[in-house]
Amino acid sequence: MDVHEIRRRHEDALLAIPNVTGVSTGKGDANEDVIVVYVTHMAPTGIPAELDGVPVKVIEIGIPTAQ
Repeated sequence: MDVHEIRRRHEDALLAIPNVTGVSTGKGDANEDVIVVYVTHMAPTGIPAELDGVPVKVIEIGIPTAQ
């Protein structure tokens, strides 16, 4: 299954997790496809390490504000 399809399938559930502000796709350290989950701060939130075999990368971005 395509990484973009997997992201779309799980996006609503991920965004429902407290502290999660966004979800996208990207590349991991080994240039593999990953699902990127953006959070306001690092905390135990129940974000899975992988979804349907695709690794999940969590990135702390703080609280987003309009520019």
